[in-house]
Amino acid sequence: MPESVRGCAAGMTAVNLIDWECAYGFALDDKLSLLARLPICEAVGASSHPAVIRANALIAERIPGATLRMLPGIAHMFWVEEADATARAARDFLA
Repeated sequence: MPESVRGCAAGMTAVNLIDWECAYGFALDDKLSLLARLPICEAVGASSHPAVIRANALIAERIPGATLRMLPGIAHMFWVEEADATARAARDFLA
């Protein structure tokens, strides 16, 4: 694994742990429940494994007000594979 990808994955570990807690219905502590007050766009590469897509859909369902954004033609690590498309999707969501 390239160092840049390893570093990105390591930096995302805390976020991924929150994602998995939400997807599988584990109770969030008070600090994590603040997510419900933020605009949340759960993005997933449309070319990801179906289990990954389902996990991301569950996350979006579990966070009140969250939306799910499928990024066409992109797989699981979309922020690495297609940084420009990811940035456009984020800008569109926040606009």
